[in-house]
Amino acid sequence: MKHLSSICILVTIILGLFWMTGCSQNKEKEVKVITFNTTLGPIAIELFEEEAPITSKNFLEYAESGFFNGTLFHRVMPGFVIQGGGMESGMQDKKGNPPIQNEANNELKNLKWSLSMARTNDPHSASSQFFINLQNKKFYLVIKELNLISIHLKKNVC
Repeated sequence: MKHLSSICILVTIILGLFWMTGCSQNKEKEVKVITFNTTLGPIAIELFEEEAPITSKNFLEYAESGFFNGTLFHRVMPGFVIQGGGMESGMQDKKGNPPIQNEANNELKNLKWSLSMARTNDPHSASSQFFINLQNKKFYLVIKELNLISIHLKKNVC
């Protein structure tokens, strides 16, 4: 009888451990990162696909298609922004896809080194151009590391 009690207690402990292990497993969220290889080093950009799905999809499609290859950072304003994604050498416009829906109501904050989609006065006019904030504002995507004032973008999607 003592042996049976010991077996029952052991089985209960083992089942409890399996149950606790199963309940405590945190499934890690997949983080999608795009890396631009530039003439001055890499820029890694983390996409926020849950918070800004339209913007993330749009940015990823441009990167994967090679659209950003050879584009310039054509607007560099120290202490404010660095803008790129729509101009080629000689300041020639590079025609992008149709504009996307603005997702600014996603509660994300624009922090220094974050990346936002550039647009006109129309809030739903963002296409391929983006800017990197050099001060705190409001954003869609975040830069993980940055070598300041890179000139040419080359695609390298991770």
